[in-house]
Amino acid sequence: MSRTREAATEALREWAANFRTARRDLLIALAWQAGETSIPVLAEAARVSRPTVYAALRSQGIEPGHRPKGPVVLDIGPLDIEGFTGRDETAEAEFDRALARWKASFPRAAAAEFYDEGTRLVALMDTTARYVDVRGRLAREQVARAERDRLLRLVDRRWAMLSTAPAWHAAHHAYVVAVEDARAGVEGWRESADTALLRPFRPRTPLHEAVYGRIKAAGHPALETATADVDRAPARTAARLLADLVRAHERRKRLAAETLVLQG
Repeated sequence: MSRTREAATEALREWAANFRTARRDLLIALAWQAGETSIPVLAEAARVSRPTVYAALRSQGIEPGHRPKGPVVLDIGPLDIEGFTGRDETAEAEFDRALARWKASFPRAAAAEFYDEGTRLVALMDTTARYVDVRGRLAREQVARAERDRLLRLVDRRWAMLSTAPAWHAAHHAYVVAVEDARAGVEGWRESADTALLRPFRPRTPLHEAVYGRIKAAGHPALETATADVDRAPARTAARLLADLVRAHERRKRLAAETLVLQG
């Protein structure tokens, strides 16, 4: 559970313990938007019925049937090309089995044929391993980028909710937590992007190119588009996003301070 989701659900439980009805609908909405979209969990945390949770969400402009969807990322289904899965821990055994199958099929093969088949299998082993490695790094960057953008949008939504929040302090706390989560999200994405750009996938020989063609023919995604989609200057982009976040937060802190003075 993320820090934002955990904090929002805990705030809902705190309200339930003190029976402060005015805050209930807002806190249920905050928990939902932080990622806790289980109606039974929200009902348990608020100590109310499930129909009450549905009504509370709708009162805050949330349609419970429209749950947030996760990011669309590279297919990372299992790979199997002639028994080669691209997994480092099984690569040698996969090679030995493939070579044994070939020898059993061609017991009278000449030494040159044996060498050619061994070379082909090495290319199979190497290409599948490189493909799985690069595909995994690209998929993780896509997930981190989607999470970065979600967290940055959440900061703006949390701030906007302060304008009409009946429980201002609870809503402001949710905003502050969202800012910290967004900082972490940007840094996490930068690290993933840096890693995704290491050792890009490039078939080195015609044999490697042939294996890559078989991988794509088997329904696995081509990596060129995903690689081109990765930010080529993640450190600079992260610095800009963080600077924008800090600048907006400093301005909002001044506005919040004025609000507190008026409330005092």
